[in-house]
Amino acid sequence: MKEIVSRIINDHLLQYAHPIVDAKSLSVEFYEILSRVGYGGNIEGPKEFMSEITPHQRYTMAKCILEKIKSYQKEHLSLSFSVNISSLEFEQGILQFLNELGIDKQIDPSRCIIEVSESMNTSNLVIEQMVDLKKKYGFRFALDDFGAGFSNFEQIFRSNGLYEFIKIDGSMVTGIQHDEAKKSTLGAFIQAIRFNNKKSIVEFVEDEEILKIVLELGADFLQGYVFGKPAPIEDFLGETKSFIAST
Repeated sequence: MKEIVSRIINDHLLQYAHPIVDAKSLSVEFYEILSRVGYGGNIEGPKEFMSEITPHQRYTMAKCILEKIKSYQKEHLSLSFSVNISSLEFEQGILQFLNELGIDKQIDPSRCIIEVSESMNTSNLVIEQMVDLKKKYGFRFALDDFGAGFSNFEQIFRSNGLYEFIKIDGSMVTGIQHDEAKKSTLGAFIQAIRFNNKKSIVEFVEDEEILKIVLELGADFLQGYVFGKPAPIEDFLGETKSFIAST
């Protein structure tokens, strides 16, 4: 495990991408950037190494991803990207780094979506700082993992218009084709999100049957294996990809 940590510190991260698709056109709206580490001939996901690294190392990883997004944007002017930021990165000062990127105009904030986990219990001060980044520079924000655990709409109501996207947790989607109660709940979530003038992102859209259901429920954006698994970002760059599915 120490070798994995060493690879991270020495900037041996691999950047994978997972497309997020517009439900109407089935074309890519933006790519979520995911971290992987090459280790022993294998590609390790975050579950294998995140618990072994320090908060500062996680902060370094987040900075690395944002630096990569900066370079991707310069090379691919039509593409947008999202990155997941945890409470540990917030504690280490990632918002200050975003502010520096905005001041120096090193990144196009309108093509950079910051995903914030609902489980973070984000403080009012942090929300105010993120709202400031949105107003000053145009960074965009998504509330991630919505529907996990004891979810409610409190974060949306007190976020002062921060979140543009609400990303519904995959636990609300898995098995939906066999569960009418879950289907009704997901539909209610999607409608409530729209009522609050936000856009819904439904993840774990793994097959054509689930795709058909979430389209009928009125989701705005989709993510899942039916559109492909996460892959090295180089596999996607330069593509303007639409997905044709029999719905």
